[in-house]
Amino acid sequence: MDTIKVVLEVLLLAVKLLALLLQIFRPNKTKRTTHRGSRRAVR
Repeated sequence: MDTIKVVLEVLLLAVKLLALLLQIFRPNKTKRTTHRGSRRAVR
């Protein structure tokens, strides 16, 4: 029973980390960045 909870927590953490990485490397879906200034907006 405990192992299942641990695995679920690890998966949730992994999903959160992946979401953060996607937001950092692909900020195309954010409101500020546009297709033209995507590279400039990151820095």
